[in-house]
Amino acid sequence: MRDVYLYGTIGSWFYDGNTSSWLLGQLRDCGGEDVTLHINSDGGDVFEAVAMQAAIRAHPGRVTAVVEGLAASAATVVMAAAGECSIVDGSMVMVHDPWSAVQGGAEEMRSTADMLDKIRDSIADAYARKTGMGRDECAALMAEETWMSADEAVAMGFCDRVDTSVTAVAMASRGAMSRYRRCPAGVVEGEPKAPGAPCEAGAKMAPADSEGGTGAEAAPVPAESAGVVVLGGSVYIV
Repeated sequence: MRDVYLYGTIGSWFYDGNTSSWLLGQLRDCGGEDVTLHINSDGGDVFEAVAMQAAIRAHPGRVTAVVEGLAASAATVVMAAAGECSIVDGSMVMVHDPWSAVQGGAEEMRSTADMLDKIRDSIADAYARKTGMGRDECAALMAEETWMSADEAVAMGFCDRVDTSVTAVAMASRGAMSRYRRCPAGVVEGEPKAPGAPCEAGAKMAPADSEGGTGAEAAPVPAESAGVVVLGGSVYIV
């Protein structure tokens, strides 16, 4: 069994971004061996995540995912491709609608909206395959920006079991999480949540300070990753 670590943001536009070519290289280095894919990521570029998903499915060995802190946004697309997924007690999973930004006239806006609908449906299909839910049900969870505790992620089928041998206590920076509407208390540094407390949607995060957060960050999620990165309206962030 080999170990691969998907820690940090997905996509080459981020300074610590993990790309699909990086993951493909990691899997090739493992030969045909079984792989444990450790995930702690706030998401990133959805097309990079889809390419990662394809690389996982093409790997000759069995790929088992382990959520170790946070699997949010595009990271859940990668997570859903694994043959099995466990989640460390205290970790969280988040799904939401794809985002983008575009500059132009009405036709460019309509075209981008249509593209986002197609991306949403594709992601919902991936979630439906993993969870056994219908596409519409998965799409509704995405529309609500749904945050799940470890137990909730298992109950809803996104993960297969909770690993209680350890407890995740790492938190993401305030800057990295400020772009999400319903980030629960306890995910961001400086907002502790008692172990085992239920997952409840919190208020919208305050904007990050000039440093992108305060204090040392236990989770490798950069403040610089906050916001949407767009090049020519063609990079879609989920």
